[in-house]
Amino acid sequence: GAPQATTFVSATQLTAPIQASNAAFPGTASVTVTNSIGTSPSLPFTISTPTTALATPAISSLSQTSAAVGSSALALTVTGTNILPCSVVQWVSPGNVTTPLVTTYVSATQLSVTVPSADFLALGTAQVEVLNLGPGGGASGTIPFTIMPPTVTSFSSSTTPSCSVSPVTITVNGTNFESGSVVEWYTTPQTPSVLATTFVSSTQLTATISPSGIVSAGAVTIGVSSGAVL
Repeated sequence: GAPQATTFVSATQLTAPIQASNAAFPGTASVTVTNSIGTSPSLPFTISTPTTALATPAISSLSQTSAAVGSSALALTVTGTNILPCSVVQWVSPGNVTTPLVTTYVSATQLSVTVPSADFLALGTAQVEVLNLGPGGGASGTIPFTIMPPTVTSFSSSTTPSCSVSPVTITVNGTNFESGSVVEWYTTPQTPSVLATTFVSSTQLTATISPSGIVSAGAVTIGVSSGAVL
């Protein structure tokens, strides 16, 4: 169990506030007292189902509304009204699969969650909503969250001599890069080679082309992949 802020009243009495987050859902908790000697036996504390209907939540904004495909886990703040300690943020994937997220109640207008990296593996538009469990309650409207592909806008150099004995390092500029992004070297459309890639920022990567990749003169295509489902 979690220690609570406790006030000593007497040798037979203590007081402790119960945080709203600890009484968000119906069930039975156990209460014990611990001191330097040991821990008391527990007594049950019942958290009952509300007797009046809960309000339906409404959400007005997200702290972020897009991320690159393949992104790592993301902390997200959801702002709205009729937010309760029992409110749950739900992630509706581009494939229309709804997943409740572990939700932290911040205030009557704000919740925070961490969206797992697994939810950024496919391109498309997800939806974020908040659910207040019954009685009453229900789901809010949704706010879209876009999972975007990487794009390439320019290179530090677009030409290099063939048959070079030394590796060539290029800088790739673009958008929506993340730490797992890799630069791909297409000598033919079907068979890209993955270059040794260094993540610099969300808009820049560097990559090294080995001598074997520039043996013959000709045009190649350079792309960026996140390793996710594109």
